[in-house]
Amino acid sequence: MMKEWNYKKIGKFGLGLTTALLLAACGGNGDSGNAGSGTDEGSTEASGNKVTFVSWLTEQKDLDQAVLDAYLEENPEADIEFVYVGDNQTANYYQQVDLMLMGGDEIDIVMTGSYPDHAQRAASGSYLALQEYFDNEGVDPKEEYIDSLIAPVNDTLYGIPGDAKSWIVYMNKEKLDEAGLEVPPVDWTWEDYAEYAEALTEDGTYGSYFHTWDHYNYLNIWSLRLGNAIMNEDGTLAFDAPKFKEFLEFRKKMEEDGVQMPYQTIKATNASYRDRFFNGEIAMLPLGTFLIPELEDTSSFPHDFETTFAMMPRDVDAPEGRTYTEALYYAIASSSDAPQEAYDFLRFYTTEGAKIKGVNLPTKADEDKMEYVNLMVEDDTLVDMEALETVLNNPQWEDNPNTTAPAYQRQLTDMMVEEVEKYFLGNDDVDTVIQNMMTRGQQIIDENQ
Repeated sequence: MMKEWNYKKIGKFGLGLTTALLLAACGGNGDSGNAGSGTDEGSTEASGNKVTFVSWLTEQKDLDQAVLDAYLEENPEADIEFVYVGDNQTANYYQQVDLMLMGGDEIDIVMTGSYPDHAQRAASGSYLALQEYFDNEGVDPKEEYIDSLIAPVNDTLYGIPGDAKSWIVYMNKEKLDEAGLEVPPVDWTWEDYAEYAEALTEDGTYGSYFHTWDHYNYLNIWSLRLGNAIMNEDGTLAFDAPKFKEFLEFRKKMEEDGVQMPYQTIKATNASYRDRFFNGEIAMLPLGTFLIPELEDTSSFPHDFETTFAMMPRDVDAPEGRTYTEALYYAIASSSDAPQEAYDFLRFYTTEGAKIKGVNLPTKADEDKMEYVNLMVEDDTLVDMEALETVLNNPQWEDNPNTTAPAYQRQLTDMMVEEVEKYFLGNDDVDTVIQNMMTRGQQIIDENQ
């Protein structure tokens, strides 16, 4: 059983954040940015309890409005307003919303882009406990939503997951056909992946692409263990695990063999994985399902090849079917004047609303994922829907979210990226890099105790 982190120990980072917010809040009331998705139209004064939903997803205004319109048809007395802050940037959103909460602004529903960000704020007292609301509704959240995505903080449930994104491998079908390769089986391994990368590499095309994000340094760990990929069950660092080193060396060897775009090239050219894939410069791309809606967008990303799909490869010592899945977490502000109304709308927003939006996989349990894919993709001419269905409906599929991360997880991953870069750029050997990560990582842990 993975250790459950005690988020009451926010440490110096959390205290510094709180102090900064208090000082900033004293200086103003926290500008809530531009409100308005047209939500006043159709709202009523009947309940007297207005719900303010604060989001950073400005580009989804029309989708949110469609969800609200459907909700108002069933609940005409509801009074819901969407407010958008942060200009599509989570960091900007967090800064503004934290200030709004500290300043006493009228906020009901808030969101975070990851479990660690959610847990940090839940532990600070910003969010309302939700189990009582589920109990009153007669719903078990672990049965209503994907079990592994229901993640309490210090034994208390504060968040409802929505907008699931699972990692799969995108493949250029034209390149596969030219190399005489079949779509990989669902139980393929990273060794198989390297062989495919070699066979798919040709002039102007790399067989594989790993971006600069921290995820790409431990893709194998997702299949080996549940929860936090870089920490052990007892809360100690796992950077010195043999499998961690093995995958760094695996990634470096693919670069040295010329079958993967070099890290140095990606950094120097500020490479866009979308452009590289749609331009045919890379044949395989491990990435989240958030890319699926873009596969038919030939105006933004001109291409004429079909995209096919594979499961994330597994470590040779791992079971079949595990993949990293992440979700947004929606919460109700502890200061909300309309907690029941906010809860009711959130339940709709993360279930029926997810189908109306049609841009991500469901977090609701036992849903047909392909029903959501069909909403994402109107024209499947360039999308191998059969292969995608084989992947998403794999009977061995197991979501593996990181819901055991400490509040300082981002500090650890940022440090890891800094150190690992030295290895890929040839400045340090792998053993030195791992030792540095263990030392610096322990310092981060100590500072947050």
